[in-house]
Amino acid sequence: MNNCKDLNCVCFECPKRQTCTQGRCHGLLECPLCEGFYVCSERGIDTTKKKLVKSIPEVKLRTISLEFPELPYSELYPNALRSLHWAKRNEIEGIAREEACLEAKKKWKKQQPMELAEVEYMFYLPNYRARDPDGLISACKPWIDGAVDAGIITKDDIWHIPHGCWGVTYAKNKEKTVITFKEVKA
Repeated sequence: MNNCKDLNCVCFECPKRQTCTQGRCHGLLECPLCEGFYVCSERGIDTTKKKLVKSIPEVKLRTISLEFPELPYSELYPNALRSLHWAKRNEIEGIAREEACLEAKKKWKKQQPMELAEVEYMFYLPNYRARDPDGLISACKPWIDGAVDAGIITKDDIWHIPHGCWGVTYAKNKEKTVITFKEVKA
């Protein structure tokens, strides 16, 4: 174990850039916060992130796409809340959730759930009618819940799905929705 005089040990994976404690390091240590690695500049190890990543074994990030042959159910749009009875809405949410769960279980096959994932929504619209993108995404909520039930992702909160994106394309007389889960590094 060496003593670092200038405390230049930095964890490059940790968002807080954790520094080594008490000026002591071995040159390459695990960070207690994020399980990244410290690199000691005093010991002569290159501290550029590019060379650090090569020394850490690469983890294969997983991706899964769930394809539904329709746009989200119109009863699940936020504006439909005002006119639809809660029991009918719950029934439709249950159908959508089960549909997503069955589709996901066919493709996921008992893998470990993703801790962090990016969600990408792709909507194929059969016409050029104006639609609210927020409404489309919020109507997909039961499908995301079904993915959680199937074990694709741990939870569907902001800590497990830190960001996402959506896209829209015209597909003449064909409508469908594709939801893609892409695992991201912590």
